Amino acid sequence: MSDLKLLNKARVFLDRLTSILVLITAWSTLIGMFLICTTVGSRYVFGYSVPGTMDISQIILVLIIFIPLVYVEKTGGHLKISIIASRYSKRTESIRALISNILTAIVFGLMSYMSMIGCITSFLEHEDSWGDIAIPLCIPKFFIFLGCLLFSLYTLGNLLFQVVDYIKTNGEPSKK
Repeated sequence: MSDLKLLNKARVFLDRLTSILVLITAWSTLIGMFLICTTVGSRYVFGYSVPGTMDISQIILVLIIFIPLVYVEKTGGHLKISIIASRYSKRTESIRALISNILTAIVFGLMSYMSMIGCITSFLEHEDSWGDIAIPLCIPKFFIFLGCLLFSLYTLGNLLFQVVDYIKTNGEPSKK
């Protein structure tokens, strides 16, 4: 099997995993909205909020922020400064995109490494939240690790595709 086919299979696997995780995130968002509405409603009706909903909502918030990073990158939903980039030549833009992917892969690779260390440390030290419910903090730290890892892998895949495309076209920008 050629390296490009292996890279394509890895991309397909990452896309499917991302779709599943985004679906889980969407359901988690719905659950979080229900918990927050329940808390606010019980505060108005009964005079007190439901214990533990803030702790669960905070974990869901971490899930909502870090897991969809890959999906947003895949769909091109991140902000792009097209005013400046539109003035570049195709070759300069491809080099800029290459450097951007290298830096992004490095930064998110380091973030995933550091969040993995934090997750393992929290797990080994049995670190719990300080709220009404003692929720192990390794759970939200794992979501941070997973989101950063998937994003760095996706960016690394983009980088490899760019390098292969650059080599195939002998340094000329592709017609895509």
